[in-house]
Amino acid sequence: MVKREDVAKRAGVSVSAVSRTINKRGYVSPSNKEKIWKAIEELGYTSRAITEIKARKTNQLCLLFNQDIRNNYCVELYEYMRHAAASRGQILFMAKGIAVESLPMMAMDGCIVENDDVARKIQEQLGDKLPFPIVIVSYGLPTIETKKIPYINTDGYKAMEMSVRYLIRNGHRKIAHATIRPFATGEIIQPRTIAFQRMLETEFAQADPKKYLIIPWRSEAVDLQASNSSFFETGMKAADEFIRMDSDATAIICFNDDYALGMIARFRHLGYDVPGDISVMGIDGLVAGMLSNPRLTTVSMNLQKQAEESIDILLSMIEGKKVPHLLSIKPEILEGETVKKLN
Repeated sequence: MVKREDVAKRAGVSVSAVSRTINKRGYVSPSNKEKIWKAIEELGYTSRAITEIKARKTNQLCLLFNQDIRNNYCVELYEYMRHAAASRGQILFMAKGIAVESLPMMAMDGCIVENDDVARKIQEQLGDKLPFPIVIVSYGLPTIETKKIPYINTDGYKAMEMSVRYLIRNGHRKIAHATIRPFATGEIIQPRTIAFQRMLETEFAQADPKKYLIIPWRSEAVDLQASNSSFFETGMKAADEFIRMDSDATAIICFNDDYALGMIARFRHLGYDVPGDISVMGIDGLVAGMLSNPRLTTVSMNLQKQAEESIDILLSMIEGKKVPHLLSIKPEILEGETVKKLN
């Protein structure tokens, strides 16, 4: 029979700290709490308080999001989810920096995680015994490696294909992509960049994709995450890099809308006209792009639909219903005023 003394010994804390953590009364440092919940999980300790936490119906859902929420994409996605949850009588809160080991002890009915990497870690550490229904909400070309966790995806690969074809229809033949990483960086695969490479190889057989790849951190050998810069700031640096490259591209597809807006702001500051001198597109379809002047031409990732579907599927799982393992949301072109017609 595992006792609280055993948990305290495993965690390297006092028995009273274990009691305060389980009963949620009194102060225990976050680091010690994490050690205690980890010890509880490893030892399989149970008590009335823990049993009540696991059995409690809370009407609370958690969005586990560890990315930089300065990104407007994250903020808009959360807001759409929050409204969708509220319409179903649920409270949605966003959490950052929560250890996977702590999830089983959290008082909530379901959880949404930001990508399949997080979901894979949850499955690896918790196995098939998930404490509550979990869904993945992300964007890209998913490699499904989770058995119990459904994936609600917005297709970033398709969004890039649509962007290139849209520019071709408008007469552009030399197209650049402003991004945050090279075509391949270790284990990181960026679907938008891979799609760009393949589209140039397919549509323009003579084009060298690397010649038309704009990476503002190229000379510094770091990426966006390492630099701690916002996408807007990165877009401004990308504009400088584009001018330094003396590129002959007539249009640029940016990694996302914030990136595109930063690039446009920098171009205008340097005296370049968008779209008169250079055309710029984004990918996301955010409110900020629709309100900008000129209005941003972009590819909408249909965030509202993705958010609503994620809440619907999660609540269906909570109710014990069958749900699809993969649901892919189709992007669509949002025409603005930042692409010049050359034909």
